[in-house]
Amino acid sequence: MTCCSVVAMDVGQWRINELGVNDGLPDTTVYSMAQDQAGFMWFGTTNGVARYDGYAFRVFQHDGADEGTISNNNAGNVFIDGNNQLWIGTFGGGANKIDLNTGHIHRFPYTSHRVEQMLAENVQTFYQDISGHIWVGTSVGLYKMDNDQPIHMEELISDDELSHSRIWDITGDPQGHIWAGTSVGLIQLNQQNKSFQHFTLPDELNFDITSNQFRVLKLHQNTLWIGSASGLYEFDIRQQTFRHHQLGPNTVKINDLLVHEDHLLIASMSGLYQFDLQAKAYTRLNGQLWQAMNHLDIRALYADPSGLLWLATRDSGVLQLDPQGGLFGHHLEYLNETDMNEKSKQVWALEISHDQQLLLGTSDAVFQLQDNQLKQTIRAVSQPALPGIIRDIATTADGNWLVGSEGVFWQPLNAQQAEYITDPFDLVGMEPTDVFSVAVSQAGELWLALYNIGVLRWHPDTSHAELIQHYDGGPLNDLNLSHVFVDSNEDIWVASGLVGLFRYRLSINKLELFSYDFAETTGLMSNRIRDVLEDSSGRLWVATERGLNQFDHQSQSFHAVMPEDPVIGKSIYAITEDSRKNLWLTHQFGVSRMDLVNQAVNHYQLNEGFMTDGFIPRAVTIDDNDILYFGSVNGYYTFNPNELGMRRTFQPGFLLTEVAIDDRPLPFSALAVQPTEFKIDHTQRTIAFTMAALDYKSAGQIQYQYQLKGLHDDWLNVSKSRQIEFSQLNPGDYQLALRAVNNDGSWQDLTKNISMAVLPVWWERSWVRALLIMAVLLLAWAIHFYRTLKIRQQNQKLEAEVQKRTAELSEANAKLKAAAHSDYLTGLNNRMAFVSGFEEKRKALGQSRKNSTIVMADIDHFKLINDQYGHAAGDEVLKQVSLIMKAMIREGDLMARWGGEEFIFYFDRMDAVSTQRLIERIRQRIEQSDIRYEGHLIPVTLTFGVCQQKAGQSLNDCINAADDALYQGKKSGRNQVVVNQS
Repeated sequence: MTCCSVVAMDVGQWRINELGVNDGLPDTTVYSMAQDQAGFMWFGTTNGVARYDGYAFRVFQHDGADEGTISNNNAGNVFIDGNNQLWIGTFGGGANKIDLNTGHIHRFPYTSHRVEQMLAENVQTFYQDISGHIWVGTSVGLYKMDNDQPIHMEELISDDELSHSRIWDITGDPQGHIWAGTSVGLIQLNQQNKSFQHFTLPDELNFDITSNQFRVLKLHQNTLWIGSASGLYEFDIRQQTFRHHQLGPNTVKINDLLVHEDHLLIASMSGLYQFDLQAKAYTRLNGQLWQAMNHLDIRALYADPSGLLWLATRDSGVLQLDPQGGLFGHHLEYLNETDMNEKSKQVWALEISHDQQLLLGTSDAVFQLQDNQLKQTIRAVSQPALPGIIRDIATTADGNWLVGSEGVFWQPLNAQQAEYITDPFDLVGMEPTDVFSVAVSQAGELWLALYNIGVLRWHPDTSHAELIQHYDGGPLNDLNLSHVFVDSNEDIWVASGLVGLFRYRLSINKLELFSYDFAETTGLMSNRIRDVLEDSSGRLWVATERGLNQFDHQSQSFHAVMPEDPVIGKSIYAITEDSRKNLWLTHQFGVSRMDLVNQAVNHYQLNEGFMTDGFIPRAVTIDDNDILYFGSVNGYYTFNPNELGMRRTFQPGFLLTEVAIDDRPLPFSALAVQPTEFKIDHTQRTIAFTMAALDYKSAGQIQYQYQLKGLHDDWLNVSKSRQIEFSQLNPGDYQLALRAVNNDGSWQDLTKNISMAVLPVWWERSWVRALLIMAVLLLAWAIHFYRTLKIRQQNQKLEAEVQKRTAELSEANAKLKAAAHSDYLTGLNNRMAFVSGFEEKRKALGQSRKNSTIVMADIDHFKLINDQYGHAAGDEVLKQVSLIMKAMIREGDLMARWGGEEFIFYFDRMDAVSTQRLIERIRQRIEQSDIRYEGHLIPVTLTFGVCQQKAGQSLNDCINAADDALYQGKKSGRNQVVVNQS
């Protein structure tokens, strides 16, 4: 039939995340997928089955010596039944079943010959009917499971060839009939009267020998949609008639079908197609057949509760696809491909004009847009375009001021050309120069920030201009003046990238400087100022490289806003305000909304594919509909807060994905029931928990926190690793609280409570102490009974015995105290000892302490060492590395094993430069060391992060800064020393 024009999915706004072998997937060929009741995603591959939690894979593979593993790695089909049991179909190993409630794995016996008693070795598909029975499609026919006993349907299907044909897919209808797609057509089984019907294509629809190969079935209303080797067929169940939907001149082999909203998504060997179920036509866009990812052989489709689409492919892994495009829209459509160049992509300034037109200032021109489509390009008079880079735009009722690397331009309202303005420069006797920012006062004065020259004040109506180049502290030249802002009091604020924030008070004609002071607890967070904004309530906000500040008009000083927030407490690029009086902040991760009325903050992360573009400082604007626009080096972005309430909401599972005791993970079965109580004895030194909230749509912006009640009453952030490790806890009972916080409002905060019991050594247990007390009492009674006999001698014996016992107990307690402050494996200090030692040094040094540094170190690819050489080899690596590093530092320096493969150092009276030199020598020594275990030479390298502690900076903040540097080193290739420059 002829295709009609229907609504197509917007491929340009899709957010796509690819998962492959480098992410932990065991193979790039994935034939099927399913989601269990907890929310984990399961993938059937040609090299085992993989479970995914949004961050990491756990792989299940065949081990011939272990009956508790799956029977074959060629596990192409996975299926979750209503009892939360995972069925695994393999080619060459029959079927397997994992009870996800207990972790038990069951292998079904298989054979190629006795099909009536055992499952076949090649299993294609599974289905659960309305009565709860599992049906299994194999290469030699159809089975029905009865209490885990397979029953072959050859007794029901009398045709021997038909009963033993390959079963590609199975489904059922509301009447309880079973439909099976086979290599020779369609079978309907009537379970009530135990009859069957066989349907094949009529001759006019039978194009070749594979046309009756019905690979996938999808029942929708009264129609059975069939994906065949010859394309898409429609089978009317009532009329029992077939209809073919021709895709085009070429035949497409269909692998899977998914009903998505009012469309049918078609997975094929040549990509993804869309079929409108109402119009019964393939989707077209601009007269062309809609097709996506035509380079992929897509084997399976799945839509999860959050609205994500999952695509399993052959040779290309798994794709996570967000049809809504995430929260951010990316725009490059303001120019066609022939006119677009790298300069026109660089959007340095955005502004909404008085008639709600979007103005883009780029390195190539100024573009005027309406509804994100180009309306006109603003050109200079007698020139094809505006020269240079347009850095800032100021709109007025009469037109727009455009400033940039070539000076100042004026565009009258509705004009297509801008006039080059030299008057302000002529009046002060200088050539036009690079202008970074422009602001217009209520009186109509223009204030221009001249980057390394000063501030130029000009009133167009009076032809008066003044170049301000000095303040009380010295000249303004070479201070990187990048932004100018006029507040409601007609005070002019000038941002510097080096020394802080200037304020020019017109009432007294004085320029004053506010700057960051190490010794002050109040004041600006940094001297590198990014943006200034006065909100509708008259509050002044300042974005700096190290967080957000607010100006207190009463005290005439600045104070930090939420410095503890992991996002707002870092570099802020720009600030704007919406109609609801919310502040919006841009940063390297995306945007944040500050609800000043309810004192709430939400963070919205940039799509991972957009992260590399980044936002340009101050390049933000907002229209009357509260839609935000952001400039970047690759076009511009939009963010519509009004769509947040339209996002699909659901409550994901919040689970422990791994628990390890002494670096050894508990088996899969131990976590299947998600235990909430854990016990460790005195021989087990560490316990570590890894958690995940199973929201795949926004996994990167979930914050993970924990609280150990009685020890850490504050919530501590572990979002980077999602792991909490406790080492050498004192005996006792502990309550651990875990929390997952989602910032985009699609689900409520998730919590999990865990009880931990750390058992004491045997002689410290209550029953042993009771026996000891009884023994002492009995001894006292004996002494009293025999006091008349050799009383002096007995007293001497008793005194000697008491002294001996006291010495033994003292020695035991001393050993316990030493063990509580040292790492059992390396002999280094542990985390508790390090913190105590740091506090002692801080008290001892007092006011004289200066130039102290914190260093975080992490062994590169340590998990790979454990996997390749074994945990004993990993332990040996930890011990040898510890000895090398300990030998190369000073006697008074602090060093500890921080946890796992991480180490921490504290150096007093050493700045970052000298520390970097020392650590670089340590790094080289380890890299060149000959570390062996059982004859194996193990290459070992470390990545280090260095932070010089600043005045007033807490130990925790300094550790986080060093950890950030360490993370940067890991990201940049490992085996290096990185100094935190913030």
